[in-house]
Amino acid sequence: MIFARKSDDALASLVKKLDKVVQDNSDKQFKVFVAFLGENPGELKTAVTKFSEKTNTKGIPYTIAVEQPDGPETYGLSEDADYTVLVYKNVKVVANHAVKKGKLSKKVINDIVKDTQKVLN
Repeated sequence: MIFARKSDDALASLVKKLDKVVQDNSDKQFKVFVAFLGENPGELKTAVTKFSEKTNTKGIPYTIAVEQPDGPETYGLSEDADYTVLVYKNVKVVANHAVKKGKLSKKVINDIVKDTQKVLN
């Protein structure tokens, strides 16, 4: 699950790689979704629509956290993180990536994709 405060090329790169993991592991019921966070649902809807068209993913749904613009309180999402990626299995988090502004690099993306193996094996 990805909580995103912005939709940019770095996030597009991440979701495209994760979409491939979803497609390659459909038999294992591996799922990913992106929840966009923010105070203005109208702006978010426009941004999410454009992002969805740009990424053209097949297996990743996009949502807007209208009732919880900062994400679920119980998740303790960092306000400094542009993206928080939680990899979990059976309601247990096995990897947590809180990625600060400008830090979603190719290495971080590869680390996140690699962490999906923790729930696929």
